[in-house]
Amino acid sequence: MSILARAILKLFKNRKKSNSNIKDSQKVLIHARGKISKAIMTYPLIREMKKNNPNLQVDILAIRQNAFAFAHNPHINQVYTLRRGLTKNISLWKQLKKQNYDLIIDLSAMKLGTFFFYATLNAKHYFAENFKNKYKLDTRELNFFDSLLDRESANNKYLSKCHLRYLEPLKYKLFDDSLEVYTTQKKLDYAENFFKDYKDKTIIAFNVTASIPDRTIKESDYIYIANKLSEIDGIHVFFITMPNNREKIQSNIHSIKNISLAYETKDIFDAIALIDKIDLLVSPDTSLIHIANGLKKPAIGIYELPHNNKSHTWYDHDSDLIHVSNDGLSSIHDFDKDEVISHVRNFLTQAK
Repeated sequence: MSILARAILKLFKNRKKSNSNIKDSQKVLIHARGKISKAIMTYPLIREMKKNNPNLQVDILAIRQNAFAFAHNPHINQVYTLRRGLTKNISLWKQLKKQNYDLIIDLSAMKLGTFFFYATLNAKHYFAENFKNKYKLDTRELNFFDSLLDRESANNKYLSKCHLRYLEPLKYKLFDDSLEVYTTQKKLDYAENFFKDYKDKTIIAFNVTASIPDRTIKESDYIYIANKLSEIDGIHVFFITMPNNREKIQSNIHSIKNISLAYETKDIFDAIALIDKIDLLVSPDTSLIHIANGLKKPAIGIYELPHNNKSHTWYDHDSDLIHVSNDGLSSIHDFDKDEVISHVRNFLTQAK
């Protein structure tokens, strides 16, 4: 398959490039594949592109799993969803081809089907990440892209700042490199009303569920932490979890003082509104940590740093980092529960 894929990809080797000025682009399509957290990481790039060119049309080519994450971003014109199987996307391809894009940016590792899809739209310019790909092809061999950004040079950087490198080939200025997240006023009002009786407390949100099972906090661990935190005066801890786990967690914590189950967050925008109203987040999952970052909320991340690596890419501001077991990034088994509690106490001391 790799041999056939390389042969197909090389059909695009000698694309005739446009002489138009990339900076003059008026229509841009950004291909953003990946989980919700990676979708959030594109927000600063889109915002900064619009700051440089307020009339710029920025469209997103997403996938079913992340398309909704772009819904309330005020800087995006249109979100298109790419489905699995090229034959299911023929009408979408025709629709996009009529747009006559000046620039297409691929933020993901090269994948034959999606590359063929956007490469045949005949945009004037193409940018991409120079990822290592499964086809054992050096992307530079193609001579297809106007600009290839070396992925290795962005290692150990917060992902949203990696994406901001695309401003350089566009000759755009960087005004602000911070992450922002977006929700609706209706959801913010709901969160405000939910927490109105706790304004005299320090509100802590404790997320126990992660997208990877090995990073989900075990029942015995969260019960232990809940009991320890209940001993601290002046705080109230709200547990966040997936809908299918709410009943079980409620039964485990209902009798512990100053510990409650937060309201059900049905989507990312509910989560954003909830985190906007709290004082501290504790989480083993990247998505909520990124949201806290975008809201400038203090966060305690439960995860393992890579061996021999003192930097991290989960959070862009000062944050407490909880080092867990040596199982690696995919697991938090045997993490130090008392260290989590110690970080919470330190936060409360510093916040006084």
